[in-house]
Amino acid sequence: MTPARDLLRSGPLWGGLAGAVVLGVVAVRDPHVPGAFGACPFLAATGLPCAGCGGLRATHDLLHGDVGAALAQNALAVGLVLLAAVAWTRWAVRAAGRGPARISGPGATTTSTGVSSTLLLVVGVVVVVFTLVRWTLAGGVLGP
Repeated sequence: MTPARDLLRSGPLWGGLAGAVVLGVVAVRDPHVPGAFGACPFLAATGLPCAGCGGLRATHDLLHGDVGAALAQNALAVGLVLLAAVAWTRWAVRAAGRGPARISGPGATTTSTGVSSTLLLVVGVVVVVFTLVRWTLAGGVLGP
């Protein structure tokens, strides 16, 4: 295989391009405008915000450099965007043959990108807890 062909088969390349397109759309199309991306089906059905409610607005604000507004919209989304950027960077470095074989410790179960299954479980639990806290009176500060 030639290096150019290897690059075209690179998961991080295509994943990065897809992510860049999505972020470009979110940066250009303002989700603060009602109906810009439709409505959250969970919020429409239950009247309760899901973990993702405010995530597009937070990402838009983050892309425009307004970290405070992004955190006010959805702090979890800001953290997940940063975690995704770190994970993609490590995946790309690993795919280029310049980094460790995996992100987790020895003997840990990992996904195809080398991310620890334990990390994915922890993120899942954090998302559920964030959602449940959002539904309490004290969680009003976490609302979109």
